[in-house]
Amino acid sequence: MKLLLVFSVLLLIGSLEASRCVHRRCPKNEVHSCCAPCPQKACITETVKCLSSCLPGCVCKKGFVRETQFGNCVPVNTCDV
Repeated sequence: MKLLLVFSVLLLIGSLEASRCVHRRCPKNEVHSCCAPCPQKACITETVKCLSSCLPGCVCKKGFVRETQFGNCVPVNTCDV
């Protein structure tokens, strides 16, 4: 019984640590997200290997996309079509 209780407490602590998201400052036209999509929307389509579909980090504000997958955020209407 004690072992089950200890295991349950450790599992709870681990899940709380994993769910914690620390907000940080982001560059111009970006906001922090606890679940940033990978890959992010960009003007140029590139093949990007993602280890997870949801990672904490900076994402472009609404109406903006990245110039390249890891580039600056620019207005959607400035992308070459």
